Amino acid sequence: ATFGDELVTKRHVKLDSFLWDDGWDDPQTLWEFDKDRFPRSFDAVSAKAKSFGTGTGVWLSPWGGYGFPQEARVKYGREHGYETNWNARMEVEAFSLAGPKYYQVFKDVALAMVQEQAVNMFKFDGVAGDPKELAVEMEAMLGLIKDLRTGQTKTSDDNDDDIWINLTTGTWASPFFLLWADSIWRGGPDIATRMRDWAPDRMQALHPKSVANQPSNVGADGLSKRQRWIRWRSLVVYELVVRRSWFFPISQLMIHGVVLAGHGDALFWGLDRFDDIDFTQEVWSFLALGLQLQELYVSPRYMTAQAWDILAEGLNWARREAAVLRDSHWAFGSPGHRDVYCVASWDVEARRGFVFLHNPTGIARLSAEFRLSRILELPAAQHRMQLSVQLVKSAARKGQISNAPRLVGWGCDAPFEDLLDDAKAAAGEIRSNNCSLGVDVPVQIRLLPTEVLVLAVAAG
Repeated sequence: ATFGDELVTKRHVKLDSFLWDDGWDDPQTLWEFDKDRFPRSFDAVSAKAKSFGTGTGVWLSPWGGYGFPQEARVKYGREHGYETNWNARMEVEAFSLAGPKYYQVFKDVALAMVQEQAVNMFKFDGVAGDPKELAVEMEAMLGLIKDLRTGQTKTSDDNDDDIWINLTTGTWASPFFLLWADSIWRGGPDIATRMRDWAPDRMQALHPKSVANQPSNVGADGLSKRQRWIRWRSLVVYELVVRRSWFFPISQLMIHGVVLAGHGDALFWGLDRFDDIDFTQEVWSFLALGLQLQELYVSPRYMTAQAWDILAEGLNWARREAAVLRDSHWAFGSPGHRDVYCVASWDVEARRGFVFLHNPTGIARLSAEFRLSRILELPAAQHRMQLSVQLVKSAARKGQISNAPRLVGWGCDAPFEDLLDDAKAAAGEIRSNNCSLGVDVPVQIRLLPTEVLVLAVAAG
């Protein structure tokens, strides 16, 4: 109820689904509700969700899940004649979706979730743990999605397909998955698990005087743990998706969204702590990737009124601009090399788009030289345009002002340069928030330490 009250009622955010992850079923059965926790299945949950105009989603694992619940499900399944195989990924026995008996019961459970529980989203987690059986297991999974889409009962006259299919562990960055599913997993662990990913970067260590002026949660490299998490998350997207499959649309990834929670890895690595700048950077660096699946791993007890405001502002912007953001693509820069990196999107017909830049280090950095025509991937017919450039969001710590020009080669009027000057912004001296730029003019932007910057561009 807290999510509905804080986001939907108070801040007018549209939520699509509350998804039940692992834990809703009785693992001593085969995908049946836990009668103690859900005596009336999802009826009460769905009713509350509907009161906020929201649907219900559910997690299901083709190979049976993880840990002790997975072992219990497979033990029950094996005793009742359901097909299994050896899961080399987890080194345990797991269900085989390619087995006709298990396929049928799994499909029946999924269809019942739609027809009886009005589920509008599935998280299918765990396909083909054994590389030798990858092809037949994945073919079975894709066939099940097809059966699910053709066998569903429509819940809306506005859409031919009301179900969002999130196909996670077991996939890879192939755009052809999107002929069946709506989104796939980026790959890698949910959250960085290696100590070196969370430790201050020795190669980027700041001068001791600079560190002394930083908040207590900032390390010797000028980054907080949340800022290192942001960088790591972007790095995984870049290495496992962008570099391997340039044409995979970033917008259709599941990347493990905004985190502010107090259990498991989030608690261990300090992602239970709220800081307004850090949290703003996480929200906007997540949403500006154009992701159509926006997961919220936030615990209400750690959310303040300010945190809800920050989250709502970003979510409302992303929904409003979803049609443009679907084109999001990596433009330049490597988080692993500590470059300023850029993701851009462009709507050819509307002639408008967005440019997202992030400085993943604790020192001011100048971006690589770029042209809007290149990073927006403009068609040849639009290469002579002048674009209006406006600031959507800049998130960086106050006082981190660069003495060097922020905009290099832009030739804009002073007001737009002033817009990226914290001191003048605070003093209310800014008169305008846009400039006009030729799309083939080579330019650069100097970003403040850890800055997340989102710009809107549009034909004049």
